Amino acid sequence: MTETDEQTETKEKPKTKAEEMHESKCTEKKKIPVVATQQGYYRHRRIEEGERFFLRNECEFSKNWMKLLDAQSIAEDVKRNLAGEEPEDFDDDDDLDLIDDPEEDDPETEKSDPEMADKIRDALTSLDPDDDELWTIEGAPKMVSVEELVGTSEIKRADVDLAYPGFNRDVARELLNS
Repeated sequence: MTETDEQTETKEKPKTKAEEMHESKCTEKKKIPVVATQQGYYRHRRIEEGERFFLRNECEFSKNWMKLLDAQSIAEDVKRNLAGEEPEDFDDDDDLDLIDDPEEDDPETEKSDPEMADKIRDALTSLDPDDDELWTIEGAPKMVSVEELVGTSEIKRADVDLAYPGFNRDVARELLNS
């Protein structure tokens, strides 16, 4: 065998665009709100029909027993949260991502204190959903906007996600219209 043949055999095949997109979806950390449409299993735990919880990425979604929560459902939970009530039907088991954030495993991730979380929630609910300057293309609030309203540049995206999981431009619109 020639040296060129050996090099060809040991080289990995280049990934297709579809494989690269799938890989990025599966490694990207997100909080995706879902509800169980029937009994199923997630992260070694049985989930009952109607339970709401968060997935860590798009690859964990199963159309067989999960349904994505829409902005209106999330907005209703945000309203209940503002009123000091528990979000309806959300499971408070520590094994689920609602409580067990993937970033909690990282000892360097700091938890938001309740006062800062309140300030962040106030800032988020005051953002104008029709002002493109305040939002990213994906619909998340721009950190600069939140930092200005809270009055500190020490806020991280994880703090915003922890204060209002699932909050985005659509949720802001729902809050404004209700």
